[in-house]
Amino acid sequence: SSNSVGVQAYHRVLEVCALKGDVAKAAELYNQMEKKGLQPMIRTFEILLEACAAGGNPEAADGFLTDMVLKDLKPTNAMYGMLLSAAAKVRDFGIANKWYVEAKKAEISLKPEPIFALVQAAVDSGDKVGKKRWQERAKAAEEMALLEPEEEEDQLEADMDAKAERAKWWADDNQRLERIWEFGTLSVNKKMLPGKPKKLKVPVPNFPQGNRKVVGKR
Repeated sequence: SSNSVGVQAYHRVLEVCALKGDVAKAAELYNQMEKKGLQPMIRTFEILLEACAAGGNPEAADGFLTDMVLKDLKPTNAMYGMLLSAAAKVRDFGIANKWYVEAKKAEISLKPEPIFALVQAAVDSGDKVGKKRWQERAKAAEEMALLEPEEEEDQLEADMDAKAERAKWWADDNQRLERIWEFGTLSVNKKMLPGKPKKLKVPVPNFPQGNRKVVGKR
C-alpha cells in the first residue's frame, strides 16, 4: 500500500537517527509522518525507542510509548527493554520503575540485560535500596529466561523449516525451468514463487536474431 511504502521510506532515515541517538531529529520526522497522514507501524516505534535508548532520553521515550498505546499498538518486551535502557543511562529510576510495573501488569517477560543496566546505574549513584530492588528484579528475569528456551528453540526450528521449504521451492523451480528448456519455451510465471533466488543454475540459450523460441528435440 501507499502508506507502507511511505512509512518504509521514513524508517530508513529514522534508523540513522537511532544509530546516532538523535531523538530531536527522530521526533521531527515522526511529526512529518503524522502531518502527511502516514500511519506509523510497530517498527516505527521500535526505531524511535532505539533512538531514545541510544540518546538516553526517557522523557521522549515515554511520549512515544503513550502515543503508541493511543494508536492501539501493543508494546513488545524488546521495546520495554529499550525504555529501561534509556532510563538507566540517565539514572531515572522513577520512570524505570513505572515501565517495569507496566510490563509486569501486561504479563510481558523482560530480558535481564536492561535490568542489570539499572543495577549498575544504582551502584554508580550510590543508591543501595535501588540496587537491591533492581538486583531482585534482574534475578527474577534471569530465572524467567531459563524457563523459556523451549519457546526460542521452537521458533528456531520453525525458522529452519521455513528456510528448508524455501530451498525446496527453488530446487523445484530449477527443475521446472530445465523441463521448460527441454520442451522449447522459456515462459514462467515468477509471481508464483516465494521471493527471488540468488542465482538460478539454468542453461542460457543463444537465440538466433529475432527468434525467442528454442525448438525442442523431436
